[in-house]
Amino acid sequence: MSVVGEQRFLLAFTGRHHVAAFAAARDGAGTATATAVMTITPADLTGLAATPAAGGLAGVLFDQGVHDLVAPISGLQSMWTRFGEAA
Repeated sequence: MSVVGEQRFLLAFTGRHHVAAFAAARDGAGTATATAVMTITPADLTGLAATPAAGGLAGVLFDQGVHDLVAPISGLQSMWTRFGEAA
């Protein structure tokens, strides 16, 4: 979870190497092997979008510190439709 301004975002990583880079760049995050991470496929995240939206999440930050792609919860379905096959 990350807070940008007043909005909450879910942190999502597309690969273990991105998690390792994120953990290594932050004091207190521990080593990459000691960083707890939940994994979910983009398709499953898209299917669950209503749940985090109802909980107040504004969007998803993908690969923070690497690509910094931000997707609003309401845009996950259209992003998956457009880019899902390439993932």
